[in-house]
Amino acid sequence: MNNIHPSVLANMLRESMAKGMSPSLIVFSNSMSPLLRRGDQVWLTSINENELQPGDIVTVVAPEELLTHRFYGFRDNCLITGGDRSLGFDAPWPKEALLGKVVACQHNGRFLSLLIPPGRQLAQYLGWLAYHEKQWFSTPPTLITKFIHRLIWGWAWLLTTFVLAIRSFWPVPNKPNPTPEH
Repeated sequence: MNNIHPSVLANMLRESMAKGMSPSLIVFSNSMSPLLRRGDQVWLTSINENELQPGDIVTVVAPEELLTHRFYGFRDNCLITGGDRSLGFDAPWPKEALLGKVVACQHNGRFLSLLIPPGRQLAQYLGWLAYHEKQWFSTPPTLITKFIHRLIWGWAWLLTTFVLAIRSFWPVPNKPNPTPEH
């Protein structure tokens, strides 16, 4: 990004999604690791907040950045999100902050749709795991909970790496459309 303010970029992305495009973004952190890692490419589609399901991966417009995290539900009419690697939730987001839903990702040249198997099941499982980690380890971390958290993360990383590796044996679905349909 060349110093484009997040709100300006968000408006450009919303306009492209309104025209039927699925714009892509590059991930800049490992907060959604192992499914989404720094340098991965993700594709967005527009979504209404009423269509959101717990476990969906969404991009929201924060004051200084675009943030891609998992959606967990609503509280006081605000979106509750959180990164998979964090043991806590983000501050609530107003519904207007919702930019889009992540429908696919690409890691090291390996494309994975999150709308069909095996990507959908992997994303759902990792979401379930992240949610339960937040529930199990919501108290201040101890040496044991940190160790268990790292074991769970290691398992999730191995599973994700395995799915991405065997993904090459399935036919590649069409990537989301980056240009408007006529």
